[in-house]
Amino acid sequence: MKGFIKIFLKVFLIIMILAFVLIGMPLILLHMKTLAPTEQYVESSETAFYTALDQELSALIIDSEEDNVFLRLDEAFINRIIQKKLAKDNPKYLNPDYEGEIAHDYMQVFGRNTGLKGVWTELSDDQIVVTAGADFVVNGRVLYQTGLEIIFDIVLSENDAYYLKVAKIQVGRLKLPLNQALKLADFIITQLTDNSLNDLIAEHLSFGVFEPEEFSFTVSETELTEYLYQIEPSFAALLKVVYKESLLIMDVSDEGFDIAIQIGAFRRLLTDLD
Repeated sequence: MKGFIKIFLKVFLIIMILAFVLIGMPLILLHMKTLAPTEQYVESSETAFYTALDQELSALIIDSEEDNVFLRLDEAFINRIIQKKLAKDNPKYLNPDYEGEIAHDYMQVFGRNTGLKGVWTELSDDQIVVTAGADFVVNGRVLYQTGLEIIFDIVLSENDAYYLKVAKIQVGRLKLPLNQALKLADFIITQLTDNSLNDLIAEHLSFGVFEPEEFSFTVSETELTEYLYQIEPSFAALLKVVYKESLLIMDVSDEGFDIAIQIGAFRRLLTDLD
């Protein structure tokens, strides 16, 4: 009898070890707590930018002494645009009429229990941190959280394009070499959404090209102008002239993307045409 108990305990121990290695360890390593900036997912995050844009364009027309136009794309505006894109097919998201449903709390829902919190950015002087978070939810309770964080180094205005180089990828608690981290992120996203990482980026990114082999994201001035044309045609038309005459100055800080247009030179250009 004692021999049987020992054999049973050994088998049970082996099963527990295998379960931990195959299930428990991945869950521990892939666990990541994330908190989406839901306070930025409001209309005022957009209106602040558009109000400033209207004021600057009005000053361009009215004030002949104005030398510069200044605009700032801050985190709130960027994250609001991303949220609208990801949640466009989910009218229940943050809608108080559907509070208590999983679709209220998550931009996208996969199956019945997996919710995508979203994708959001944090800006610093020389980097952009992009975070994505997802939860496994049962009966309204979050049982498991995971996430992905990508840190881009910023290189502005290189060959008429803006270049972001991946500096680090963290999947859950794992800080792997870039190639391995990208493959793992692609595997997880494919399992959750039935789409590859490249497919997901292509579907939800309105401009720019992500190159997984080079770990980089590039957006040309032409692509950026075409995208902005969809948002504000008059501003995009102005940008085309600005790019051509090299009147644009861009900088990045923890407060956002700062865009300065040298209106003084632009006015002299118009005078020269007379």
